[in-house]
Amino acid sequence: MKLTSYPTILLCAFLSFTGISGFAQQITHGPFISAVNENSARLFVRTSSAASITVNVSSNVGMSNPTAFASATVAQKDTVATVNLTGLNADTEYFYQVVVNGGATSSVQSFKSFPLPGTVSNFHFDFGSCQDFEGNPPINEDVVERISADNPRFFLQCGDWGYPDNTDDFPNDTNFFPINYQNVINSYHRRYSSLQMQELMSHVPIDYVFDDHDYVNDNASRTTASFYWEGNPLTEVTFNPIARTNIIKGYADFFPHYDLVDTSEGIHHSIRYGNVEVFMCDNRSAKSGTLNSLVDNNGVYTFNPPASGHTMLGDDQLQWLLDGLQNSTATWKFVMTGVLFNKGYRDFIADISGNQVLQQYLNIPGYGTGKSLLALAVDTWSGYPDEQDAIIDFCAQNNVKNVVWLSSDSHTSAIDDGTNSGFPELMSGNMQRGNARMAWLLDNLSTVPTMSQDLSIWNGGGQGLGNDNFLYAFGRIDVFGDDSLKLSIIDVNNEEIASLIVCEASINCEEASGINNPDLLGNAFVLYPNTATNQISIKLNDKTIVDDKTMIGLYAVNGQNLQMVPSQLHLGLDQTFSLEGMAAGRYFIAIRTATGNFVKSFHKL
Repeated sequence: MKLTSYPTILLCAFLSFTGISGFAQQITHGPFISAVNENSARLFVRTSSAASITVNVSSNVGMSNPTAFASATVAQKDTVATVNLTGLNADTEYFYQVVVNGGATSSVQSFKSFPLPGTVSNFHFDFGSCQDFEGNPPINEDVVERISADNPRFFLQCGDWGYPDNTDDFPNDTNFFPINYQNVINSYHRRYSSLQMQELMSHVPIDYVFDDHDYVNDNASRTTASFYWEGNPLTEVTFNPIARTNIIKGYADFFPHYDLVDTSEGIHHSIRYGNVEVFMCDNRSAKSGTLNSLVDNNGVYTFNPPASGHTMLGDDQLQWLLDGLQNSTATWKFVMTGVLFNKGYRDFIADISGNQVLQQYLNIPGYGTGKSLLALAVDTWSGYPDEQDAIIDFCAQNNVKNVVWLSSDSHTSAIDDGTNSGFPELMSGNMQRGNARMAWLLDNLSTVPTMSQDLSIWNGGGQGLGNDNFLYAFGRIDVFGDDSLKLSIIDVNNEEIASLIVCEASINCEEASGINNPDLLGNAFVLYPNTATNQISIKLNDKTIVDDKTMIGLYAVNGQNLQMVPSQLHLGLDQTFSLEGMAAGRYFIAIRTATGNFVKSFHKL
């Protein structure tokens, strides 16, 4: 898909902002939609001065017979209004227009309500984090433009949105940005002001949770930030508690959020879309100090987390997550945290723990010594192993299936099928931030003496894993009903860097349910393109398996034969099936030969 030209986005954003009759003089940020479910949504708008607001909502673009929702922006709350739009019908496109002071109107924008819980459908959503700005207002947010063009059903911004802590002079000065509440307000102004973000929000519902750099500062916890620059001891720096209070209050006041569980413990909440539930976790507001797990022995640090109380989510949020996973009626259960979950990082931590040579003398340009790498690694879930194991064990013992982890913070992107991670995991942490190349680094660290022989912990691919693509990127999740998922990393040029198919727990991804005698896997042939749209083609790896009696079949996931044709593969030709008119989802190609049936699955978008 061709990127929208910059002038086009400029025009769209200008129209969205201004409407008619000098509207630009009255509305400064928004309007946009969040907290969407099957029967309601929340609209955010900010005006330049206190004003009455009417939001007209209609199911047709002509805005006939609209439902009107009245509100007002008030000076005491930064002239912001969050308007609850209620009484919506499920899975319906709505158009809305904001009227200010009964006169000037915004342009007409749109969103689609969510389907009823339990509804099975094919759709996709996007997520990402680590979004640095190049100006005020932000400019050239090309990856946001790409996400907008991808037209997801919703977008999740999972932290480090704008890096407002860039103005801090830590550790020389611990007057962290959220101590001044106006700084928190200004951070929201800036997030909503780029042209590309305005375009995205004009038609895609968004949700957001903060991470360390938009919470307080680097590797922050409930009460501290971590300092680990070279030449200094690793240090937890306590901050004024008003910083935490202000950042949670700012989220409540200036982001049109879903209902929050307990703001005394953070901003965690869940989202339900049809057969999907997303648990949006807050891994900063209740977290124990990152460096509490490290014991200092004359400048050499050993990983030895406290026997109790060393927590990523806090007791209350952890229990909320476990209860939610166990009680969820959704087929697919996604857990979103800012930091990566992959328990394979434990080997990395173990190698550096107590190792004076690595901590003091290993020096990797861009990463620092092993000491800095250790401090970074213990900020992940592997730095909280008891709590990490508790979640994995709970899901295993209670038969909680189809849990997928979405993570960020890492300034790079990679995928694992759960072998290393504990759950299938898509890490996407470089929307607009210099790539940290951490997955690539781990993949190559086995060459360093005393390191583990294999620290390759992302088996689904990623940036620097079999490629040199370190461009800005985001994560895309395709949901194929109750059948399967496709986890993908998409770069700013719309190139797929890596992808992984995750099947529902009762389905074997490598076997075609209902196909008679699928006795051989499809390693003898390949299917292309990687994800099909209008056609799928077959190329043989092993020409000895076919002859002029070979038949090739296209099957639905239930085993229904959709097409059966004689093979042309024995002639040295590739074979192509048209997929025109077929629904999105998973299908199978079976090559029936005298020696058996060779079967491979693929997905159609």
